[in-house]
Amino acid sequence: MSNQIGASGLRYGGVKAVQPRDWHYFPRDPNQYDNGPEYRVGDEAQNTITKTIWQLVSLAGNATSAGALADWVMVTNGGGTVISLTSNNSLAILPTAGNINVVGDGVGITGFGVASPTSTITLSLVGGGQAAQTFPTDSGSALPISGVLNIKAGNSTLNSGSSVFFSGSANTVLLNVSDTLSNTIVGKLGGNLAISGANNSSLGTSALHALTTGGSNQGFGQNALMSLTTGSFNTAIGFQPLANLVSGSSNIGIGDTPGAAYVGSESNNIIIGRNDGEAGESGTIRIGNESIQTSAYMAGVYGVTPTGGTNQTVTVNSATGQLGSTAGAPGSSPSIVGFNTTADPTNVTRFYPLFATGSTSLGGNAYTSMPFAGTLSNLYANVGTNSIGANFNIVVYKNGAPTALLVTIPASTTGVFSDTVDTVTFIAGDTIQFQTTVTGSFSTWAGTVTMQLNP
Repeated sequence: MSNQIGASGLRYGGVKAVQPRDWHYFPRDPNQYDNGPEYRVGDEAQNTITKTIWQLVSLAGNATSAGALADWVMVTNGGGTVISLTSNNSLAILPTAGNINVVGDGVGITGFGVASPTSTITLSLVGGGQAAQTFPTDSGSALPISGVLNIKAGNSTLNSGSSVFFSGSANTVLLNVSDTLSNTIVGKLGGNLAISGANNSSLGTSALHALTTGGSNQGFGQNALMSLTTGSFNTAIGFQPLANLVSGSSNIGIGDTPGAAYVGSESNNIIIGRNDGEAGESGTIRIGNESIQTSAYMAGVYGVTPTGGTNQTVTVNSATGQLGSTAGAPGSSPSIVGFNTTADPTNVTRFYPLFATGSTSLGGNAYTSMPFAGTLSNLYANVGTNSIGANFNIVVYKNGAPTALLVTIPASTTGVFSDTVDTVTFIAGDTIQFQTTVTGSFSTWAGTVTMQLNP
């Protein structure tokens, strides 16, 4: 249906009068065959169903059309003509030279346009992919608020330790576990934000929590060096090791609550195991606990002769376990040689080294080479069994020759026999041995021989 203004023959008069456009109405979109004499370029048409508006822009034919073809262009889609675009900031953007640019910021969002055949502009993330909406963690998930997601170690509350924090610059978030003073303190409530000491390391809850100026401390375990403030060069490993120490230095504590009694400036101690130590002590080594450890083994001692210096006898305090030494040896705890002989042949000579037990070689090579200089005295023989029918001697030999230090055992007699008058002086490298000569067939004797050794 047409609503031509000229349908009744009316036209604008005048020379080359411009005629008004005509409107046409269809229950469809106009097409190339809507090209009769009633149509002129510039006419407009409306699809009465979709309300779209079309304009006739050409009636030209082509090489194969054998006549004119109409070229109708849609002007509006029925919902109104777009004359501006409005974004989140409520500002309406008007076309410039008939065009409104739709672009991304090039940082997070980019736009890509396709002219044909879809006439589409696609907005997407720079680099592709999808924008994260939630950030799952080991415990719960984090959601951005107003586009911001916080990445923190909780440094201000010591959530991860005083040296642990995240730093951000440009497009990089960096995790730091050491501070500018080369302190590495990891663990909830570990260290504090006022530490001025350097080169400290700790791993554990509340480790080095009170530290101020102390440096080069190492604490590993819950509450390790927790109370330390100014001390340095301490090493604490275990459960609450050296936890009460305040200002001491150069201590080593390893194990379950070692050094719990150190509450001040105790220094230069080594304490291993569940041993509290004693308040105020310094320069002390403590290993184990008398009420827990009941035996001790150490390799590299038995059969080894110390070299250099003066050898002394090690003593042990039976009440405290403290080790010490004495310049005189055996004394009240004499060195003991024990030997048992049974069914010795007639006229048999035996040699025994110091600190030997039981029957030994008959030869003269059974001796002890002394590693130090000293004096032998107070020879005792405690004879418990004696079926020998003649007297025999127990003689101390030096360098293969008999000395005046000897005791005589009467025939078939038991008891204690001694020589407390004579002595033997020796130097390092001298050989010392006992010699016995027993007569009588199938006779036996047994006993313990002791003498005092003074280095």
